Amino acid sequence: MAPTPEAAAAWDAYRLDLWGSCVWWYCTGELLDLLTDWGTWGVMLDDILEVDSPELIRDAVAEMNRILDSNDPDALTDDANPFTVGLSDLWRRTQSRGMSLRWQRRTADRFSRFLGSYLRDAAYRRDGYWPTVEHYLDNRMWSTASLAYICLNDLQHCCELSDNIVMHPVLLAMQRATGDHIALVNDITGVHREAAWNDHINVVPLIQRQYRCSQEEAIRHAITMADQRMYAFLAMERALPELCAGLGVTPAEQECIGHLTRGLRSWLSGNIEYHLISPRYEERPRPASRHTAAWIADSVRFAVPAS
Repeated sequence: MAPTPEAAAAWDAYRLDLWGSCVWWYCTGELLDLLTDWGTWGVMLDDILEVDSPELIRDAVAEMNRILDSNDPDALTDDANPFTVGLSDLWRRTQSRGMSLRWQRRTADRFSRFLGSYLRDAAYRRDGYWPTVEHYLDNRMWSTASLAYICLNDLQHCCELSDNIVMHPVLLAMQRATGDHIALVNDITGVHREAAWNDHINVVPLIQRQYRCSQEEAIRHAITMADQRMYAFLAMERALPELCAGLGVTPAEQECIGHLTRGLRSWLSGNIEYHLISPRYEERPRPASRHTAAWIADSVRFAVPAS
């Protein structure tokens, strides 16, 4: 996906290998390699797809979605862009882990929604639309791919839960709290980076606009919101034994629920750790400069707006 040694060096500087070891610290070997590759693909793609018109990325998103919609890693053309080729490799390696078709479809649907979120955000930038903070967070859990990556936690133990259990209101609320926390941490630590190219699709400027406050006040408000999600998660986690008893889940299902919640915990802590140590979130691009990754985007056929 990095077409030149210079591009590879730029991505290496972000230390995405540390991201994998932070959020999936309990994995080793080939599985850790696979999960780290998923994260690297997602972070690189995130920079490339953050544009100000959905038309610039619509074909690329459709190309990647063909793999997810068909559940076929070979559903790509000879001239597929490097990110589609990367997704093909990731999906093939993920399928080889032996998870059920039901699990594959759930995971593919979540990654497809991740890709679709960039079309929506690009339209917001094009139209100068400022969503409410609440509406933004409803969508943001998809654009971080957090719910998709949470599915990958199951690979460690080859553990699967039915859709009814995964989508139970309490477990879904725990996943949502985790997704919100991930998004808020990402936006807080990346706000100066994104402000440099006047990107308002970030919770901090949205809070500023909605509550008519300063950036510093908005950051404090966002931190409070993240803390609230953490407290809500911990409260629901404490209530899980009673919930499992009431649902009448089997011992195997209860073990899987335990794996899910421990995976969510590792994401909550590991995501904070990575954002504090990665140079990615210390970048301060020149005012009105093009997107940091735009020169890479040019070389892989992803059109981006000129400054």
